[in-house]
Amino acid sequence: MITDIVVYEKIPAARRETIELIVKLIEDGLQPGLGDDYNVTPLVEWVTHDGNEMLEELTMLILSPDIRTLEEEARKKRFEAVVIKYGMTDISEKGMEEFLRLRLKTGIRTRDGMPITEETVTKIVENLKNNKDTPIGHAMDNAFKKHCGEGDEASAKLAELAARQVGIHGVPMLGPPQLFDVWMKLPGEIVETNGTLGEEGFLSWSFSDEDIWPTGYQMTARSLLAVKKPQASSLNQSKLNSQSQLLTYFRLVSSDPELKETVENCLAYNSLHHLKEIENKRYKLAGSPQNGNKHASEERADWWRARQLLDLLSQDPPASDK
Repeated sequence: MITDIVVYEKIPAARRETIELIVKLIEDGLQPGLGDDYNVTPLVEWVTHDGNEMLEELTMLILSPDIRTLEEEARKKRFEAVVIKYGMTDISEKGMEEFLRLRLKTGIRTRDGMPITEETVTKIVENLKNNKDTPIGHAMDNAFKKHCGEGDEASAKLAELAARQVGIHGVPMLGPPQLFDVWMKLPGEIVETNGTLGEEGFLSWSFSDEDIWPTGYQMTARSLLAVKKPQASSLNQSKLNSQSQLLTYFRLVSSDPELKETVENCLAYNSLHHLKEIENKRYKLAGSPQNGNKHASEERADWWRARQLLDLLSQDPPASDK
Protein backbone atom coordinates (compact mmCIF):
# COMPACT_ATOMS: atom_id res chain seq x y z
CA MET A 1 0.00 0.00 0.00
CA ILE A 2 1.19 3.53 -0.82
CA THR A 3 0.08 5.50 2.17
CA ASP A 4 -0.73 9.09 2.82
CA ILE A 5 -0.66 10.69 6.24
CA VAL A 6 -4.28 11.80 6.60
CA VAL A 7 -6.20 9.99 9.34
CA TYR A 8 -9.62 11.57 9.52
CA GLU A 9 -10.10 11.22 13.27
CA LYS A 10 -6.72 12.88 13.90
CA ILE A 11 -7.36 15.95 11.73
CA PRO A 12 -8.87 17.96 14.64
CA ALA A 13 -5.67 17.52 16.69
CA ALA A 14 -3.54 18.76 13.78
CA ARG A 15 -5.88 21.70 13.28
CA ARG A 16 -5.65 22.61 16.98
CA GLU A 17 -1.86 22.58 16.73
CA THR A 18 -2.06 24.88 13.70
CA ILE A 19 -4.31 27.35 15.52
CA GLU A 20 -2.11 27.20 18.63
CA LEU A 21 0.96 27.98 16.52
CA ILE A 22 -0.73 31.01 14.94
CA VAL A 23 -1.75 32.25 18.38
CA LYS A 24 1.80 31.85 19.68
CA LEU A 25 3.18 33.85 16.75
CA ILE A 26 0.66 36.61 17.45
CA GLU A 27 1.29 36.71 21.21
CA ASP A 28 5.07 36.21 21.11
CA GLY A 29 5.76 38.06 17.86
CA LEU A 30 3.16 40.60 16.80
CA GLN A 31 2.35 41.83 20.31
CA PRO A 32 5.97 42.55 21.34
CA GLY A 33 6.61 44.03 17.91
CA LEU A 34 3.72 46.48 18.29
CA GLY A 35 4.62 47.36 21.85
CA ASP A 36 2.56 48.13 24.96
CA ASP A 37 0.42 50.75 23.21
CA TYR A 38 -1.52 48.01 21.41
CA ASN A 39 -3.60 44.96 22.41
CA VAL A 40 -3.90 41.85 20.17
CA THR A 41 -6.35 39.97 22.41
CA PRO A 42 -9.34 40.43 20.03
CA LEU A 43 -7.25 39.02 17.16
CA VAL A 44 -6.28 35.98 19.24
CA GLU A 45 -9.93 35.41 20.12
CA TRP A 46 -10.94 35.55 16.44
CA VAL A 47 -8.23 33.07 15.42
CA THR A 48 -9.16 30.71 18.26
CA HIS A 49 -12.86 30.61 17.39
CA ASP A 50 -13.83 31.86 13.92
CA GLY A 51 -10.39 31.14 12.45
CA ASN A 52 -10.53 27.57 13.74
CA GLU A 53 -14.00 27.10 12.23
CA MET A 54 -12.89 28.51 8.87
CA LEU A 55 -9.87 26.19 8.78
CA GLU A 56 -12.09 23.23 9.62
CA GLU A 57 -14.55 24.03 6.82
CA LEU A 58 -11.77 24.52 4.28
CA THR A 59 -10.07 21.28 5.28
CA MET A 60 -13.27 19.27 4.99
CA LEU A 61 -13.99 20.86 1.61
CA ILE A 62 -10.49 20.05 0.33
CA LEU A 63 -10.90 16.43 1.43
CA SER A 64 -14.43 15.99 0.06
CA PRO A 65 -14.49 13.53 -2.89
CA ASP A 66 -16.82 15.63 -5.04
CA ILE A 67 -14.67 18.78 -5.03
CA ARG A 68 -12.18 17.16 -7.43
CA THR A 69 -14.92 16.41 -9.97
CA LEU A 70 -15.78 20.07 -10.44
CA GLU A 71 -14.46 22.42 -13.08
CA GLU A 72 -12.01 25.07 -11.84
CA GLU A 73 -14.55 27.90 -11.76
CA ALA A 74 -17.17 25.82 -9.90
CA ARG A 75 -14.51 24.65 -7.46
CA LYS A 76 -13.43 28.24 -6.79
CA LYS A 77 -17.02 29.21 -6.03
CA ARG A 78 -17.30 26.40 -3.47
CA PHE A 79 -14.23 27.70 -1.64
CA GLU A 80 -15.37 31.29 -1.86
CA ALA A 81 -18.74 30.27 -0.38
CA VAL A 82 -16.81 29.18 2.73
CA VAL A 83 -14.40 32.09 3.15
CA ILE A 84 -16.94 34.81 2.38
CA LYS A 85 -18.69 33.96 5.64
CA TYR A 86 -15.53 34.98 7.48
CA GLY A 87 -14.92 38.25 5.64
CA MET A 88 -12.76 37.24 2.66
CA THR A 89 -14.25 38.58 -0.57
CA ASP A 90 -12.42 36.27 -3.00
CA ILE A 91 -9.59 33.74 -3.15
CA SER A 92 -6.78 35.71 -4.75
CA GLU A 93 -3.59 37.39 -3.60
CA LYS A 94 -5.41 40.69 -3.43
CA GLY A 95 -8.39 39.14 -1.66
CA MET A 96 -6.16 37.49 0.95
CA GLU A 97 -4.30 40.75 1.64
CA GLU A 98 -7.58 42.59 2.09
CA PHE A 99 -8.69 39.82 4.45
CA LEU A 100 -5.46 40.20 6.46
CA ARG A 101 -6.02 43.94 6.70
CA LEU A 102 -9.60 43.38 7.90
CA ARG A 103 -8.52 40.93 10.57
CA LEU A 104 -5.76 43.27 11.80
CA LYS A 105 -8.03 46.30 11.89
CA THR A 106 -10.82 44.53 13.78
CA GLY A 107 -8.49 42.41 15.94
CA ILE A 108 -6.01 44.97 17.25
CA ARG A 109 -6.93 47.78 19.62
CA THR A 110 -5.04 50.60 21.20
CA ARG A 111 -4.64 50.37 24.96
CA ASP A 112 -7.60 52.70 25.42
CA GLY A 113 -9.80 50.37 23.36
CA MET A 114 -9.87 52.35 20.11
CA PRO A 115 -9.49 50.70 16.66
CA ILE A 116 -6.13 51.10 14.98
CA THR A 117 -5.84 53.43 11.99
CA GLU A 118 -5.52 52.41 8.33
CA GLU A 119 -2.00 53.83 8.45
CA THR A 120 -1.08 51.46 11.28
CA VAL A 121 -2.65 48.52 9.44
CA THR A 122 -0.57 49.33 6.34
CA LYS A 123 2.58 49.58 8.45
CA ILE A 124 1.95 46.15 10.01
CA VAL A 125 1.18 44.52 6.65
CA GLU A 126 4.29 45.95 5.02
CA ASN A 127 6.43 44.82 7.93
CA LEU A 128 4.98 41.32 7.83
CA LYS A 129 5.47 41.06 4.07
CA ASN A 130 8.78 42.69 3.35
CA ASN A 131 10.87 44.00 6.19
CA LYS A 132 12.47 42.18 9.10
CA ASP A 133 14.68 45.12 10.07
CA THR A 134 11.95 46.67 12.23
CA PRO A 135 10.61 45.94 15.72
CA ILE A 136 7.69 43.99 14.26
CA GLY A 137 9.95 42.15 11.81
CA HIS A 138 12.50 41.17 14.49
CA ALA A 139 9.82 40.14 16.97
CA MET A 140 7.97 37.95 14.42
CA ASP A 141 11.25 36.39 13.27
CA ASN A 142 12.23 35.54 16.86
CA ALA A 143 8.79 34.08 17.60
CA PHE A 144 8.93 31.96 14.45
CA LYS A 145 12.37 30.58 15.35
CA LYS A 146 11.19 29.88 18.90
CA HIS A 147 8.14 27.86 17.89
CA CYS A 148 9.13 26.45 14.49
CA GLY A 149 12.91 26.38 14.37
CA GLU A 150 15.03 27.60 11.47
CA GLY A 151 15.66 26.61 7.86
CA ASP A 152 14.91 22.98 7.01
CA GLU A 153 13.67 22.28 10.53
CA ALA A 154 10.99 24.95 10.24
CA SER A 155 10.01 23.88 6.73
CA ALA A 156 9.68 20.25 7.83
CA LYS A 157 7.56 21.16 10.84
CA LEU A 158 5.15 23.29 8.82
CA ALA A 159 4.96 20.70 6.02
CA GLU A 160 4.20 17.93 8.52
CA LEU A 161 1.49 19.99 10.18
CA ALA A 162 -0.15 20.72 6.83
CA ALA A 163 0.23 17.12 5.63
CA ARG A 164 -1.63 15.74 8.64
CA GLN A 165 -4.61 17.77 7.46
CA VAL A 166 -4.46 17.59 3.66
CA GLY A 167 -1.94 14.82 2.86
CA ILE A 168 1.75 14.38 2.06
CA HIS A 169 1.06 14.16 -1.66
CA GLY A 170 -0.42 17.63 -1.60
CA VAL A 171 -3.78 18.53 -3.01
CA PRO A 172 -3.95 17.03 -6.53
CA MET A 173 -6.27 19.71 -7.90
CA LEU A 174 -3.77 22.44 -6.94
CA GLY A 175 -0.79 21.08 -8.84
CA PRO A 176 0.29 19.06 -11.90
CA PRO A 177 -0.74 15.38 -11.88
CA GLN A 178 1.69 12.79 -10.56
CA LEU A 179 1.59 9.33 -12.13
CA PHE A 180 2.81 6.11 -10.50
CA ASP A 181 3.60 2.64 -11.89
CA VAL A 182 4.41 -0.25 -9.56
CA TRP A 183 5.48 -3.78 -10.54
CA MET A 184 6.06 -6.86 -8.42
CA LYS A 185 6.16 -10.64 -8.65
CA LEU A 186 4.93 -13.08 -6.03
CA PRO A 187 5.80 -16.78 -5.76
CA GLY A 188 3.07 -19.32 -6.41
CA GLU A 189 -0.32 -18.93 -8.05
CA ILE A 190 -1.92 -15.47 -7.97
CA VAL A 191 -5.44 -16.04 -6.69
CA GLU A 192 -6.56 -12.50 -5.92
CA THR A 193 -5.42 -8.99 -6.86
CA ASN A 194 -6.73 -5.55 -7.72
CA GLY A 195 -3.81 -5.07 -10.08
CA THR A 196 -3.13 -6.38 -13.56
CA LEU A 197 -1.53 -9.79 -14.04
CA GLY A 198 0.87 -9.65 -16.96
CA GLU A 199 3.38 -11.90 -18.65
CA GLU A 200 5.59 -14.20 -16.56
CA GLY A 201 3.40 -13.62 -13.50
CA PHE A 202 4.27 -9.96 -12.99
CA LEU A 203 1.66 -7.80 -11.26
CA SER A 204 1.32 -4.11 -12.04
CA TRP A 205 -0.61 -1.12 -10.74
CA SER A 206 -0.92 2.27 -12.43
CA PHE A 207 -2.47 5.19 -10.57
CA SER A 208 -2.18 8.90 -9.93
CA ASP A 209 -1.82 11.15 -6.92
CA GLU A 210 -5.61 11.55 -6.91
CA ASP A 211 -5.90 7.81 -6.18
CA ILE A 212 -3.42 8.07 -3.31
CA TRP A 213 -4.72 11.28 -1.80
CA PRO A 214 -5.69 11.74 0.94
CA THR A 215 -5.73 8.35 2.72
CA GLY A 216 -3.57 6.13 0.52
CA TYR A 217 -3.88 3.67 -2.38
CA GLN A 218 -4.37 0.00 -1.57
CA MET A 219 -2.52 -2.52 -3.75
CA THR A 220 -3.64 -6.04 -2.96
CA ALA A 221 -2.46 -9.43 -4.14
CA ARG A 222 -2.60 -12.94 -2.74
CA SER A 223 -0.79 -16.00 -3.98
CA LEU A 224 -0.80 -19.62 -2.91
CA LEU A 225 2.31 -21.76 -3.06
CA ALA A 226 2.17 -25.48 -2.32
CA VAL A 227 5.25 -26.52 -0.35
CA LYS A 228 5.91 -30.24 -0.53
CA LYS A 229 6.81 -31.95 2.75
CA PRO A 230 8.80 -35.17 2.12
CA GLN A 231 7.96 -36.43 5.62
CA ALA A 232 4.25 -36.27 4.82
CA SER A 233 4.24 -38.99 2.17
CA SER A 234 0.83 -40.32 3.24
CA LEU A 235 -0.83 -37.15 1.94
CA ASN A 236 -1.45 -36.88 -1.76
CA GLN A 237 0.31 -33.53 -2.12
CA SER A 238 0.59 -33.96 -5.87
CA LYS A 239 -3.08 -32.96 -6.12
CA LEU A 240 -2.26 -29.45 -4.91
CA ASN A 241 -0.71 -28.36 -8.17
CA SER A 242 -3.45 -26.38 -9.91
CA GLN A 243 -4.90 -23.03 -8.91
CA SER A 244 -8.39 -24.47 -8.45
CA GLN A 245 -7.13 -27.24 -6.14
CA LEU A 246 -5.07 -24.78 -4.09
CA LEU A 247 -8.08 -22.50 -3.77
CA THR A 248 -10.28 -25.39 -2.68
CA TYR A 249 -7.73 -26.42 -0.06
CA PHE A 250 -7.36 -22.83 1.19
CA ARG A 251 -11.13 -22.31 1.36
CA LEU A 252 -11.66 -25.50 3.36
CA VAL A 253 -8.96 -24.99 5.99
CA SER A 254 -9.33 -21.20 6.34
CA SER A 255 -13.07 -21.40 7.05
CA ASP A 256 -12.83 -24.29 9.52
CA PRO A 257 -10.34 -23.99 12.44
CA GLU A 258 -10.85 -27.66 13.45
CA LEU A 259 -9.93 -28.85 9.96
CA LYS A 260 -6.88 -26.57 9.89
CA GLU A 261 -5.62 -28.03 13.17
CA THR A 262 -6.41 -31.55 11.96
CA VAL A 263 -4.35 -31.09 8.77
CA GLU A 264 -1.44 -29.83 10.86
CA ASN A 265 -1.66 -33.04 12.92
CA CYS A 266 -1.79 -35.12 9.74
CA LEU A 267 1.37 -33.43 8.50
CA ALA A 268 3.09 -33.90 11.85
CA TYR A 269 2.24 -37.63 12.09
CA ASN A 270 2.42 -38.40 8.35
CA SER A 271 -1.04 -39.90 8.47
CA LEU A 272 -4.61 -39.12 7.48
CA HIS A 273 -5.89 -40.91 10.58
CA HIS A 274 -6.93 -37.69 12.37
CA LEU A 275 -8.74 -36.34 9.31
CA LYS A 276 -10.59 -39.62 8.79
CA GLU A 277 -11.71 -39.55 12.42
CA ILE A 278 -13.06 -36.01 12.07
CA GLU A 279 -14.81 -36.88 8.83
CA ASN A 280 -16.43 -39.95 10.39
CA LYS A 281 -17.50 -38.04 13.52
CA ARG A 282 -19.09 -35.31 11.47
CA TYR A 283 -20.86 -37.83 9.27
CA LYS A 284 -22.51 -39.40 12.30
CA LEU A 285 -23.52 -35.99 13.65
CA ALA A 286 -24.97 -34.92 10.32
CA GLY A 287 -27.16 -38.01 9.93
CA SER A 288 -29.91 -37.72 7.39
CA PRO A 289 -31.28 -34.26 6.45
CA GLN A 290 -34.75 -35.81 6.70
CA ASN A 291 -34.44 -36.85 10.35
CA GLY A 292 -36.09 -33.70 11.72
CA ASN A 293 -32.90 -32.23 13.20
CA LYS A 294 -33.10 -28.43 12.72
CA HIS A 295 -29.30 -28.23 12.66
CA ALA A 296 -28.94 -31.03 10.11
CA SER A 297 -28.07 -28.72 7.21
CA GLU A 298 -25.25 -27.01 9.17
CA GLU A 299 -23.86 -30.32 10.42
CA ARG A 300 -24.03 -31.80 6.95
CA ALA A 301 -22.09 -28.78 5.61
CA ASP A 302 -19.44 -29.39 8.32
CA TRP A 303 -19.19 -33.01 7.25
CA TRP A 304 -19.03 -32.12 3.57
CA ARG A 305 -16.02 -29.84 4.15
CA ALA A 306 -14.20 -32.65 5.97
CA ARG A 307 -15.12 -35.07 3.20
CA GLN A 308 -13.86 -32.74 0.46
CA LEU A 309 -10.58 -32.22 2.28
CA LEU A 310 -10.14 -35.98 2.82
CA ASP A 311 -10.80 -36.63 -0.87
CA LEU A 312 -8.32 -33.90 -1.82
CA LEU A 313 -5.50 -35.29 0.34
CA SER A 314 -6.22 -39.01 0.11
CA GLN A 315 -4.03 -41.34 -1.95
CA ASP A 316 -7.05 -43.55 -2.66
CA PRO A 317 -9.73 -42.65 -5.21
CA PRO A 318 -12.65 -40.91 -3.46
CA ALA A 319 -15.65 -42.99 -2.59
CA SER A 320 -18.98 -41.99 -4.11
CA ASP A 321 -20.76 -41.44 -0.77
CA LYS A 322 -21.43 -43.05 2.56
